[in-house]
Amino acid sequence: MYSNREVLGKNATVRRLKSSVTVMTARHPLARLVSAFRDKFADGRKLDKPQSKAHFIYFWSPALKALYRNTNMPLQINFTQFVTFALLHKPHEPHWEPFTKLCSPCDISYQYIIFLDTLTEDLQFLMSALNISTINSKTRDNRGPREGVDPSDDLTLDPDLLQYYLQLPPYLMAKVLYTYTLDIKLLGYQVPEVLNAIAT
Repeated sequence: MYSNREVLGKNATVRRLKSSVTVMTARHPLARLVSAFRDKFADGRKLDKPQSKAHFIYFWSPALKALYRNTNMPLQINFTQFVTFALLHKPHEPHWEPFTKLCSPCDISYQYIIFLDTLTEDLQFLMSALNISTINSKTRDNRGPREGVDPSDDLTLDPDLLQYYLQLPPYLMAKVLYTYTLDIKLLGYQVPEVLNAIAT
């Protein structure tokens, strides 16, 4: 994956940013990590074949090799193995790399930051603010069930996602929180106290 700087060059990127409305889309980093596990590694289910050849080449094969596992079928890794691979062996993958590295919010002065948790409302606000008459504001919701979650509490971690992190050993939970510290602080997200307790 190439950044705008690599495609356009630094000067062209700077010129383009000066004449553009800059918008960053954010999501709770711990929810992003679980989402990547669900999507790229079938949520820990055993697979007789990979989702696609690209999935195998880009995700399964490197993960299994990094974990010293056989790359023969069936394919399966658990969440702890995934986090070990993602953060220790492939930290620059765009599906789980921290937003603060991926989107450079310290280098780019974003005019708007919209959150995936409240995407429909945020897009409506953006449409109004930018005087846009139509936009496809239908959202794809792949975060799992929201039962029992207060909609006003969108900057905290959904309870169904918390179960994934309760499996992690303390050193790995500490690595997760360290990796995403800037994202959590800069974007105003909360970390459940139980996860902070595990990490210490």
